[in-house]
Amino acid sequence: MIGEVPFRPFHSASDARVSRPGFGRSLRLAPCLLPVILGLPAPAPAFHPPLQQTAQNPAQDSTDGKEASAAAPAEPKLPEVQEEGWERDRFAWRKGKSKVELTGYLQEDLRYFDWSVSDPSVSRRQAKEHELRRFRVGTKAQFGKTLFEIMVEPRELPPGVGHLKLLGATHAFSKRLAVRAGFFKLPGSREFSTLTNNTDFVDRSMIASRLVPERDWGVTLAGVDGRFEYLVGAFKGDSSSPVRRAGATGAARAAVELRKGLQLSGSIVQGRVSATPAGGVATVPKGAFGQTATGFTFWSRPYVEGTRRSLSTSLFYSNGPFRFLGEYLEEREERHGQGAGGEDLPDVLGHGVSAQVSYLLIGQRRGVLVEPRESIFQGGPGAVELVARVQTLRFDDTGPNSSPVSTGNRVSNLAPAGALTIEVGVNYWASYFMKLQTTAMWEKYDDPLAAPVPGNRGPYFSILARVQFMFQ
Repeated sequence: MIGEVPFRPFHSASDARVSRPGFGRSLRLAPCLLPVILGLPAPAPAFHPPLQQTAQNPAQDSTDGKEASAAAPAEPKLPEVQEEGWERDRFAWRKGKSKVELTGYLQEDLRYFDWSVSDPSVSRRQAKEHELRRFRVGTKAQFGKTLFEIMVEPRELPPGVGHLKLLGATHAFSKRLAVRAGFFKLPGSREFSTLTNNTDFVDRSMIASRLVPERDWGVTLAGVDGRFEYLVGAFKGDSSSPVRRAGATGAARAAVELRKGLQLSGSIVQGRVSATPAGGVATVPKGAFGQTATGFTFWSRPYVEGTRRSLSTSLFYSNGPFRFLGEYLEEREERHGQGAGGEDLPDVLGHGVSAQVSYLLIGQRRGVLVEPRESIFQGGPGAVELVARVQTLRFDDTGPNSSPVSTGNRVSNLAPAGALTIEVGVNYWASYFMKLQTTAMWEKYDDPLAAPVPGNRGPYFSILARVQFMFQ
């Protein structure tokens, strides 16, 4: 698998679920309401036979209260009548090879800091102590070998952040070839390709957030051949945000299963960045920036012009309740004509590593998902997972140290900067639709002058938490 959910176009994480314990009691009306919303014929009501007293023999029910000397013949069971076209406890309608499914999730984030920024300017600040992080709704519609998807965020967003998160159509000609077109994520980090409602931590790693291409319009070809998987694509750019976006971009990704549960994958994404917008002077730098999960920016965007190339390597291992993901990412950006006098400057290089482990104490895995065997609505314990991660992200230019370093975004010798974080956390699923996450984080910065409190490299301690509701 190249991602948590690989190139198999109609295999989604939700397809792994067979039943939904607990929450179904509150969704008895869903199969009746969904056809009305979709304009489909309502399913016939299911017949449920009366409960049978299987713990005792019918012959025991005698006038004298004594057991019969011979066992009475077993009472014939009534055939179960299935709710044709519907999957219980799912926001989905299925008929034959066609399926329509509603998806979405809501995330509320809470944060605690035992520190504060000495000079909380625009570029160096802390994230909010609580915020509605994401609220996304969408649908999937599969008709035979063709899948349509859409996901939007229907709320007010910051300037430059689009409401459209996914709009695509995929057609599978065979297992070895599927064509996808639309607006979706470019290939890159394995963690970035995992939906945020399925990640092990409140926030993705720094490298999976700062050194990866984002979403854009494009076309990809993908397939699976034995243990090998591939994806190649062409995109209009590498981001939906004009602050960051490059021009036409090509991408490729490949993965091989080394042994059962162990997979090695890699990707390359390359495009060309233009610093000068049409008919104007470059006013916003388009280079990468360094920021931790607490919202503190330790590396500001430099002005870039020329080729942008992103490389990633991932090693993933899964065995029962244990999982490991190690990733290395780097991004190199050219700076043609970006000096104060229009001269060429050395390239900018951002790179980092992330290593994370998780162990499922209670519950079960279904593909990328973790679910309780019994939810709290059934009187069960839910599901519990322990997680830990170490990660780094560093930036510098590729030129010699022939001049004094500076933090300006048009200087030749940029002052290097980086951050190291250690995280431990607990994830808890009360039910398949409710997830609670808590992460304790320690941050340390390479440059004491590029730290929240100048002169103090850290560590800085924070607690991140998330309350999440999902339907998919």
